[in-house]
Amino acid sequence: MATKSVFQKFDNAILDDLQVSVEGYIGIPSSNLSVINDIALEECVDNYERIKDILYPEVMSTAPFSTYKKKKMFVFPSCEVSSLRIKEAAKEHGIRITNDFEEADLFITHWNAWDEFSHGENISTTKLLGTITNYDLVADGTSVVKDYHNKTGQYVAHTRKLAERYFSCSVHDNIFDRYFYTGMALKLAHRIKFEGVPVYSIDDLLNSSSTLQPLTQQLLDDLKHYYSSYSSEDRNIADKIVCTIDYNTNFHFIYELSQNCYSSISNSKDKDVKYWLDRSNLYSYYHMNRVGFIEHLHQNDKLTTDTFKYLEQFTRRDISINNRDLYVFSVQIKPEYRKYLSIKKEKNE
Repeated sequence: MATKSVFQKFDNAILDDLQVSVEGYIGIPSSNLSVINDIALEECVDNYERIKDILYPEVMSTAPFSTYKKKKMFVFPSCEVSSLRIKEAAKEHGIRITNDFEEADLFITHWNAWDEFSHGENISTTKLLGTITNYDLVADGTSVVKDYHNKTGQYVAHTRKLAERYFSCSVHDNIFDRYFYTGMALKLAHRIKFEGVPVYSIDDLLNSSSTLQPLTQQLLDDLKHYYSSYSSEDRNIADKIVCTIDYNTNFHFIYELSQNCYSSISNSKDKDVKYWLDRSNLYSYYHMNRVGFIEHLHQNDKLTTDTFKYLEQFTRRDISINNRDLYVFSVQIKPEYRKYLSIKKEKNE
C-alpha cells in the first residue's frame, strides 16, 4: 500500500520505461526541517514537458463518471478544491476517494500539482514536479542534513527556512535552471502511460455534479442580498451558493455578479470560493464595461441572444450625445451584432 506522500521511492525500471534522463538527486527539507526528501533532477525541458503532459493530458478521458461506480479515485496532491467538495462530487457517482494511488481506478488532475521555485525560497513538499532556479547545495549545518549526506552522498537544497535556523552551512555547489520530479510524479505517469489509468480534470468532476446550477435573476438577487448583509451567516450561505454556479452559462448575470459582488467574493477565505473565483474569470469581468464585455463574448463565441439583449438595453441608456437641441440622432446596432436580436436565427444556427 502506497503512502500519500509525493516522495515515493524512485524506481529505475520506471525511469527507463518513461525514458527520463535523471542527472542526479538532491534533498529538500520538510516544513519542520526534521526530514530530508529526495527529488530527481532533469536538465531536458522536452522530457519534463512530456511527463507533465502525461499528468495533464491535452485530451482528458471522456467516459462518464457513472462508469466508475464503486471504483476508487485518486486526486493529485495540492488540489485547490476542498476535500469535502471533491468527496461530495465523487459520491454522486458512487466513486470513493483513496489516498493510495496504486489502488486507484482513475485519477483527477489539476494545474496546481506543479510549481516554480527560485533563489532559495522554500520548496513545497506537496508538489509532484516543478522547476528550481539558483539554489546553493549544502551537506552540513544541521544533524539532519549531515546524516542525509553521509547516508546518500547527496546534497541538500539550501532553502530559506534552513538559512533562517542554521547559519553555519558550507556551500558545495549550486544548481541553476533545473526541472525536478518526485517519485510519485513518475509512478503516476507510468500508470497512466502503461496501465491506461483514465485521467480527468478537477473541473470535469465538479462540472458533472448535479448541484451545478445556472445563475438566474432570482439567484443573483439572493446573492446580492446575502453579500451585502453584515451577518457572517448570510455571507457563508452566499459562499456555498457561489460554488454551485455554472460560470459558463447566463453570462449576463455572471457579469452583473462581478459588478455587484466581486469585492465580497474575493474577500472570502473559503477554499472552494477562491477556486471558483479563479475559474470563473470574475476578476476580468469586474474590470470590463458592458460594451467591452459584449465584445469579449462575441470574440470568444460565447455571446447569446439572451445575453446580448439583456446587456444592450443598459449600454443603449448609457449613450451620451450633445447638442440634442439642434440635431436628431439615430442609433443602430452594428451588422455583426444584429444576429443576436433574433432568437429564431440563433436556434437555426
